[in-house]
Amino acid sequence: MDFKTNEGVIELFKSINSIGNENCFFVTFKDSSKEGAKAGALGAVGGLLGAASSFANGIVEGIEGYDGLLINQTERGLAIIPLRNQGVLLTLKFDKMEPQLDKATFIPNENIKEIIVKNFNIFNKKMQKVKIILENEKNLHLLARITEPTIPYQESNFAKFMNKYKK
Repeated sequence: MDFKTNEGVIELFKSINSIGNENCFFVTFKDSSKEGAKAGALGAVGGLLGAASSFANGIVEGIEGYDGLLINQTERGLAIIPLRNQGVLLTLKFDKMEPQLDKATFIPNENIKEIIVKNFNIFNKKMQKVKIILENEKNLHLLARITEPTIPYQESNFAKFMNKYKK
């Protein structure tokens, strides 16, 4: 299934029972410059989401080794499908990524302490930092572009998400 179209992303999340009455689909990259880099980016993020999966509605046993995340924020929480790059990637592009449905997880709202969205830096407002703080005191550090040329739903949906959590 192609997550790069509106119809495709809906079908993907339907296939893992993660469509709500309200849906906000968008894509992010991992921010390996944050705390994850201190402990080894893949290990720390994998450990974080492994811990998150203990309350992840049993969809899957945690995710690790992702290049990007496809997220659907519903009224119940965050449905997350990891995206893995196919081949060698010099720049971050979603057109070369494949969804890893077997690694999908769900984080209910009651397990999310806070979500913060802010500018990547003072010179780049087109890239946003997304920090998801979980109840178990773990943090998920992500990056998201406000627009993605190959993802038609990114701009409108991420704008909704940003407006809700922008500091």
